[in-house]
Amino acid sequence: MIAGIGIDTVNLDRFAEHLQRTPRLRERLFSPLELRSSGEPLGTGEPLGSGEPRGADGQSGDRDQETTDAGTVGLHPPQVKRGLRPEQLAARFAAKEALIKALGGGVRGFRFADISVLNDAHGAPRFELTGAIASHVQSRGLHLHVSLTHDAPVAQAFVVAETLG
Repeated sequence: MIAGIGIDTVNLDRFAEHLQRTPRLRERLFSPLELRSSGEPLGTGEPLGSGEPRGADGQSGDRDQETTDAGTVGLHPPQVKRGLRPEQLAARFAAKEALIKALGGGVRGFRFADISVLNDAHGAPRFELTGAIASHVQSRGLHLHVSLTHDAPVAQAFVVAETLG
């Protein structure tokens, strides 16, 4: 049964501006695992809304990555992409915002860095949670599904929180 849904959109250029203006923001928004996977400091280099590499179908690399189940956190080692592009990081931030919306905002004492958006062995996005938000999700018996996309000028994420049984 669906317990909640959430969606969030991030403007790529505005996201880059915030990161450049507030250098410590990246440590507040992303877990150490996510920062290591990015391969470079956030908010540097080419503007987020320009020159995004495209796949053979003309779409961005993360488009339509299908749902994953966060109920298996810890059972499968995460596959961390090396050199995540800034627009992929913006999509991961959107996923964190969408998760809070899917949970109904009733989580207290969490940090954005307690939410990691990683890739499973097949490249699909999934959550790895720690701290208060992990306790909240586990106590409610939730399985989480996330989908990410980015296409200038925005990144988006959609999250479904599901109870089984």
